[in-house]
Amino acid sequence: MIPVNSTFVVEIDPQESELPGVLRGHVEHVLSGNRSEFDSSEMLLGFFAETLCTQEAAQAKRSTADRKTPGGDGPDIGGSETSNRRKS
Repeated sequence: MIPVNSTFVVEIDPQESELPGVLRGHVEHVLSGNRSEFDSSEMLLGFFAETLCTQEAAQAKRSTADRKTPGGDGPDIGGSETSNRRKS
């Protein structure tokens, strides 16, 4: 199964792309809905890289926020209440 965060829809313009060295079309990142037009393979690959880096950074930020939020999916990095109490 392909992870949805790395899934893209690429539409290549067949008329424009018949010319040697020409690659034109549209690309959309499925998860975010971000779209872009491209007129070279470099632009297409650049969109992939930028989008995946942005998604990775957002995921890391959410993961950090989850660890800091009580009831989040991550461990409680502040420790439990009992570990902060002094022994009598």
